[in-house]
Amino acid sequence: MNGTPRPFDPLAAALLALVPLVFFRDSVFGGGALFDRDIHLLWHGQIEGFVRDVAAGSWPAWDPWIGFGQPLLANPNTQVYYPPTWLNLLMRPWTYYTVYVVAHLAWAGLGMLVLARALGVSRPGARVASLVWMASGPLISLASMWNHFAGAAWMPWVIAAAVRFRDEASPRRAAALGLAVAVQFLAGSPDMSAYTGLAAAAFVLSGMMATRAQPRDAGRLALLAGGAALLAAALSAAQWMPTVALLRGSARMALDDGSRTYWSIHPLGALELLFPGFWRDMHVTEAGRAALTESREPFLASIYLGLPALGLVLASFAGPRRRFVMMAGLGAGAVLVALGRHAPFYDAALVLFPILRLSRFPAKALPLAAMAWACLAGAGFDVWRDGDARPRRPWGLIAAVLAGTIASALLAARLLPSVLPSIVDAKAPPGFPGYGVAAILGVATAMLAILRAVQPRHAAVLAMGVASIAACDLVAFHRNINPGAPRALYAHRPPVVDALSAAGRVYVRATGPTPTAPVDATVRMPAGWSAPATLALDQQMGLDSLAAARWGLRGSFTVDYMSLQPRYVVELGSLLRLTAGTPAYDRLLRVCGVTHVVTRDQGAIGALEPVASFAGLLLPPIRVLAVASPVPRIFVVGAARVIDGPWPIVEEGFDPLREVLLAGGPDASGDPGFAGQIEAARERPDALAVDVQLSHPGYLVVLDTFDPAWRARVDGESAEVRRANHAFRAVAVPAGRHHVDLEYRPGAVRAGILVSLLTAIAAAAVSLWWSRRAQ
Repeated sequence: MNGTPRPFDPLAAALLALVPLVFFRDSVFGGGALFDRDIHLLWHGQIEGFVRDVAAGSWPAWDPWIGFGQPLLANPNTQVYYPPTWLNLLMRPWTYYTVYVVAHLAWAGLGMLVLARALGVSRPGARVASLVWMASGPLISLASMWNHFAGAAWMPWVIAAAVRFRDEASPRRAAALGLAVAVQFLAGSPDMSAYTGLAAAAFVLSGMMATRAQPRDAGRLALLAGGAALLAAALSAAQWMPTVALLRGSARMALDDGSRTYWSIHPLGALELLFPGFWRDMHVTEAGRAALTESREPFLASIYLGLPALGLVLASFAGPRRRFVMMAGLGAGAVLVALGRHAPFYDAALVLFPILRLSRFPAKALPLAAMAWACLAGAGFDVWRDGDARPRRPWGLIAAVLAGTIASALLAARLLPSVLPSIVDAKAPPGFPGYGVAAILGVATAMLAILRAVQPRHAAVLAMGVASIAACDLVAFHRNINPGAPRALYAHRPPVVDALSAAGRVYVRATGPTPTAPVDATVRMPAGWSAPATLALDQQMGLDSLAAARWGLRGSFTVDYMSLQPRYVVELGSLLRLTAGTPAYDRLLRVCGVTHVVTRDQGAIGALEPVASFAGLLLPPIRVLAVASPVPRIFVVGAARVIDGPWPIVEEGFDPLREVLLAGGPDASGDPGFAGQIEAARERPDALAVDVQLSHPGYLVVLDTFDPAWRARVDGESAEVRRANHAFRAVAVPAGRHHVDLEYRPGAVRAGILVSLLTAIAAAAVSLWWSRRAQ
């Protein structure tokens, strides 16, 4: 029966085991470690914060090492509630990440097997769909973006649950759908969850439309669908409730069009959906690079879906089943959304689906297109192997479309330099294009289609032939898309870390060429290291991005990679950039408690004093500079002035050790004879205990990010935590000796955990009752 998989399929099991090992063979068998892009620049520093939080006995809700401190749990890509994340307490980061990507790629393939069977594809066709999905560019390219990779791995599971629910609207199917949606959200990618949710809703709505002639059935389907949505929301409340609270004050709520549509797929760039590396060997101008990839690396290293696989996809439209029309529509819609600002209807999509306003980088929609493509390929395989196929099936048309597509690409490569000189330089294109192998395999697929028309009795053999070609094409092109590095990349302790052993707060100036920029050919490259791995090591040596957090160094001004920083922290960063080269720059560093600056700039930077310098590998040397007389991270003042905005804290008349600037409340002139001191301070990531001695009433100031969820008690009595010096914290303290406690206790976290826990208990109880009743 459709959608009822055999308990064990040896061929499918072999496929799920072998394909991930092919793609990540260096990390599994070669002693290497995955590192590319976000893995070593973002994930590693972030996960070390999670591990340190737990090791310190704190619930991982606050990360004091990134920026001036920021919510950890509320940021969904930290995956605190995703069970695999807790394996980081037992494994080395490089081992964990290898296990993580191998397991999730296999899980994605298994999900596609389930989805294809739910759509009525045969077991062999489901295997083909699974292989095409696992080897597709949009999916395998996400391996360097852990949360999106996990979200995409759950995508076919959610859609399969939606299809089965549509076909059998029962409480059990509704519960399965709600559970799948919830787990995908906990995997940490709201973007993948949003695209998947829209696709799942489309299938459910199609079921309602099919039963509209029977209002009772349509109403039951709608009621159960609502129940599934409520169950998903309740089970995942522990994550989304803190996330929503974080979003309210962040830049993500007011994304401008440029930020939202960054990394849109250019229509010319979309040629690489069918022609791998189409632009790789072309002489693209600077204007062309800006149009195609924002003048940097693309968001997805590959968007290739498979030219030979097109022969399978086209055949699916000749099949007897109509349920694949929905999948084709979802795939086409995902490609159109991925065009982003290059599509005239993108704004209309934002109106129809407001949730997309919170999503950046339209290219993220392409995994949905890849999933739909794989489903159609599996369905097309069934058409190819059907020996009783009716003559009307257009094998000749399939061959013609393949041949015409290939010819068009070859012609475009020749004509583009003259037709679009602003995009492609007029230099002669290479003799053998980068997509040449795919074109040859596409021609072979067209020839098999012609044979399929004249030799239907060999349908099974020809189907296996075209599936093998499609699989080999995708695997061969993507086999090295996730490079590995020696594990020494992570074990290496940069000398700059030891130079910063006494640092209070560090600012890492983002300088130097990007990974795509030319590098010095005379660099010292470690023996056996590739250029990308050497660059990654050099970036780690310079503490680029979030690397400083790996070593427990407290950060300061950090790029808002997720657009989740509070508005006032973003404003401080903007002020730092605006004041560069002026005395206000030095004052801002001092007022914010920055003790050291790490930079690759070789010129003088304000009044900062050189402390140490270390040679780089691919990038310029790393310099450590000291800030003169930085303000302590924890101190007391006697006066307060109510004024908001970042500019007052860099004015010459402001003395941060005499007064604090508050965002609201009454002024406090303070006593001229005020004196105070910090007698002791004890802390863990989510709490701070300070003993103070004050001659007169004053304020305890902590140069860590203000968050409304921070609570204070003075000698056990509740006290207000005020936003101070635009982005930090202050607590009013009476004269005398007092004990002040600050704790990060977000109500949304407590409420979310309570809702999710009660829902899980209730769901388990209902499930147990239902199973006993069935017996």
